Amino acid sequence: MQFKSSAYNFFYSSDDGGVLYNGRTGAALCADQATSAAISALLSTPQYVVDEDSNLWRVREILRDKNVLIEESLDEIDEILVKRISRQRLAGGLNLTIAPTLACNFRCIYCYEDHPLGVMDTATAQALLAFVAQRLPQGTGLHVTWFGGEPLLAVDRIEQLTEGLIGLCDERGCSYETFMITNGYRLNGTMAKRLLGLHIGDFQITIDGEREVHDRQRPLAGGQGTFDVLMRNLADIAPHVSSVTVRINLLRSNVDSAALLVRRLQEMQADVPALAISLGQVDKATDL
Repeated sequence: MQFKSSAYNFFYSSDDGGVLYNGRTGAALCADQATSAAISALLSTPQYVVDEDSNLWRVREILRDKNVLIEESLDEIDEILVKRISRQRLAGGLNLTIAPTLACNFRCIYCYEDHPLGVMDTATAQALLAFVAQRLPQGTGLHVTWFGGEPLLAVDRIEQLTEGLIGLCDERGCSYETFMITNGYRLNGTMAKRLLGLHIGDFQITIDGEREVHDRQRPLAGGQGTFDVLMRNLADIAPHVSSVTVRINLLRSNVDSAALLVRRLQEMQADVPALAISLGQVDKATDL
């Protein structure tokens, strides 16, 4: 069987090792220096002939299992489109991304937002509920992604909107699902319990490496670090969440630190089984 390298592979290497991420499957691997060299060789030459007893053969099998190396005949774009269409047909209903505020307590170095102060006003909230009432089909489902800014700066508005959205779903026999993208600074155990009462139990937060690197890339608006609070919150929320995905944004400057963080998070997964890891690429247009 012939193999090729997936078009969705992102491989970042340094003198100490490397991090491999596949954007189609979400597979993530941290590698030491020797394994990193093997990965680099196999990605550039997938048909490399290797001895079955060698380390290169072992690495190749891992890459095949993770769909980093894929069958030559596989059309990845076609597969993505088929899965997307299938999900849309099964889901039906209405999918919304709601930003209850554009304000944020972080000042991330790569952020594109201006963060004006203020929370969604009552008139906008009412207009949003009217929009849902007009567009939500009977007997389907409503999926809401809470976004920002930082959505946890506007929990009261989220609470008010949730009451209205669930009421509309109940009237129409619709399911209600949510997801929240938050910087995680206010997501402690107490907040997680409050959000669980609002049917919000799935989260994504971002941590960009170990303390020094993360605090440089994702400080508070006043310049203070945020790493220690986020790591403490991850442990605190474990009993109250369905899932929490830690996204790590990769830049040229944080590959080594990101690899260390992945190892730390993998060790945490025994105590926080809801924890998942996702690697993301910051577009090179940011020149970071």
